[in-house]
Amino acid sequence: MEENQKRKIFIIDTSVLLYDKCAIHSFPGNDAIVPLIVLEELDRFKDKKGVVGENARYVNRYLDNLRKRGNLHNGIQIENKQKIKVAINGFEKVPIGLDPNSVDNQIISLAIKLDQSLDSKVILITKDINFRVKCDSLGITAEDYHKDRIIKNESEFYKGYVNVEIEDNDIINKLYEDGNSDSSIGVVEIVEKKLGRNLNQNEF
Repeated sequence: MEENQKRKIFIIDTSVLLYDKCAIHSFPGNDAIVPLIVLEELDRFKDKKGVVGENARYVNRYLDNLRKRGNLHNGIQIENKQKIKVAINGFEKVPIGLDPNSVDNQIISLAIKLDQSLDSKVILITKDINFRVKCDSLGITAEDYHKDRIIKNESEFYKGYVNVEIEDNDIINKLYEDGNSDSSIGVVEIVEKKLGRNLNQNEF
């Protein structure tokens, strides 16, 4: 229970994902929530040329691959103990005085709902200065995103596969020769020992 209380909830704004595609998996040990309306905004940028379009496409592909491991609405934990979740509701109660049709204001509604219903600290992450000012005015914790502050080593990110050099050629040869499950299990054990962790389901 103590471990769960230490986890923070980060709500990620569109501006962050367009700024740094790796932000989607850069909150180790915490919960990262992507509002459904943010995915809708990303969809509008996926055909753009340059970094912005590339980042939008990357996030879409990454989430699509994650679907093979679970349900995005319930949340999927990745190898850095971060959980990624897509929020599909909570956008209805926009504070009085704010435009209810504004995406930013709907995300504020989600932040307020989560802050009131969960014990964990809720933090909205956005590159938009005005968005952060509005959040502060409403008592919502909002922070800028600095990609060099979260995870510096891009090799830590989940790609769906891992490269491992195995010196014992006899094991590989045996796997090719008989192809039985015992040989496969032997290779997996060696790979996991070299990695220092278990392989994820469907990780190649």
